[in-house]
Amino acid sequence: LLALGVTFLLWQRPAAVSAHATLVRSEPAAGATLSAAPETIRLWFSEPLEHTFTRAELLDSSGSPVAGVVTTIPPDHSRELVLALPGTLPPGQYTVAWRTLSAADGHTLQGYFGFGIGVAGDSRTAATVASDATLETWRGLSRGLALIGLALVLAIAPMTLFVLDPGLRPWPEMATAVTRRMRRFAAVAACFAIVVNVAALALQAVSILPDGPLFAAIAGTLPTRYGTLWLARMALLLVVSAALLIAVRRERGERTRWLAVAAIAGIAAPVPFSLLSHAAALEEGRAVAVAADALHLLLAAVWGGGVVVFAIAVAPSLRGAERGAIWRSIIPRFSTIALAAWGVLVLTGLYASWLQVGSREALTDTPYGRSLLLKGALLIPVLALGAYHLQRGRRVAGADATERSDRTLAAEAILVLAVLVVIGRLIG
Repeated sequence: LLALGVTFLLWQRPAAVSAHATLVRSEPAAGATLSAAPETIRLWFSEPLEHTFTRAELLDSSGSPVAGVVTTIPPDHSRELVLALPGTLPPGQYTVAWRTLSAADGHTLQGYFGFGIGVAGDSRTAATVASDATLETWRGLSRGLALIGLALVLAIAPMTLFVLDPGLRPWPEMATAVTRRMRRFAAVAACFAIVVNVAALALQAVSILPDGPLFAAIAGTLPTRYGTLWLARMALLLVVSAALLIAVRRERGERTRWLAVAAIAGIAAPVPFSLLSHAAALEEGRAVAVAADALHLLLAAVWGGGVVVFAIAVAPSLRGAERGAIWRSIIPRFSTIALAAWGVLVLTGLYASWLQVGSREALTDTPYGRSLLLKGALLIPVLALGAYHLQRGRRVAGADATERSDRTLAAEAILVLAVLVVIGRLIG
């Protein structure tokens, strides 16, 4: 259904969408031949520009920078870069070399184009990702790991409130065993989320300032829009983590209050991630796109993180003859949440595909489209395993049956983690 929906939407919308702050047009245009030197050179980009690290310079025919060029971003035109030229330039060929840092998604890009004054201009243009391929691979991995950390942390509160506490109420001894394991899981998940987010900041800093000391690069990155949103998401993750770590050490009544705090703070936690996504780069419908992206991340975290919680923290704690009855109690509860989440995930996923892919060709001919297809391919066995667990959860009984469910649940959790890593690549 998801694949058919994507195909239909792309058939209806043949336009393409650019990613990152790439050059859209310029005055003078690439390859232009001018009779006289212009007073200014203007460049327009596909995304809003970060003032601190966006720059351009004018090079003469020998490749030397022209002195006296002043580069500005107009305060009311955040996608425009203006080069004010120093008086009259002599005839010859010139090159504009630019480097951008997107204020929307935090990605860097660089390129150049040429023009001539009194002579034919060079019509060649170039735009390449400023970071090398290895660094981009690590950045994509760091984004995926940050999403995994988000999912692990955000899933704990709703899983405990709506699945484990009511589902394990008839088995207090088993509930105690699960709670003990959840304490360790919450601590590890919180530490993991913090570490991978710090690593993501470090890799972002290196991509912006590749030649300077790491701590200086991080200090320079924090005042950017990326840095501000990174601080916001870290603050929310710390609030959620602190509430969880307090909750898992409290008795049931007080634990519920702290879990509610974690759940409420967790609703806002995906927003800083979405404000650094392709949805944030849209000129029209930006607020709706960011809200849809944040909702998609939230529900994916609750569902996907919930699967991992089951596989790591819950299933190994269940022992004894009552294990089958416990599975029949908790699996349908979680499946209800998962099915509701998936209904919204399909809608928001189709909406994002319609906005970001843009054409049928882009689905197969671009890295974004191919990553989206890979994500869909991974989700097919995930959905199949989810349906299998829902069916077995209603009738599982006996040690052998629950052990088989443990193995398939572990496989589902691994696939969920792989999907989150692919989403990290999609953001890039």
